Amino acid sequence: MAADSKQLKLGALVALVVGSMIGGGIFSLPQNMAASASAGAILIGWAITAIGMLTLAFVFQSLANRKPELDAGVYAYAKAGFGDYMGFSSAWGYWISAWIGNVSYFVLLFSTLGSVDVSFAAAPEPVFARGKARGAKFGHSK
Repeated sequence: MAADSKQLKLGALVALVVGSMIGGGIFSLPQNMAASASAGAILIGWAITAIGMLTLAFVFQSLANRKPELDAGVYAYAKAGFGDYMGFSSAWGYWISAWIGNVSYFVLLFSTLGSVDVSFAAAPEPVFARGKARGAKFGHSK
């Protein structure tokens, strides 16, 4: 097996980053920020975020260059540097944050769908009350 077969190429890495940004609701952020902050504050916030993201990318680049044998991501780096407990804790923290992130993606998705299709909109009744949701309409046993 070739040594470089497990490495991602530049195009795949760029696609991964762009997909994460779009999936993270990047299109709804400007509207939310514009409603509550001035243009100067928004630009400062974006600059601080860009600096933080670049710093994080450089940290992972440095870790990958110094320890190329570690290939399990954050877990492997934390375990190698701080021991088993911190490796385990970082893996759980990453897993929980991924779940919370996925929930927020679904909230954004269904709130967007709710503005287009009324059957997805928030109602005063429970979602599956009286067969209003699509799943209840097509999946009921009557």
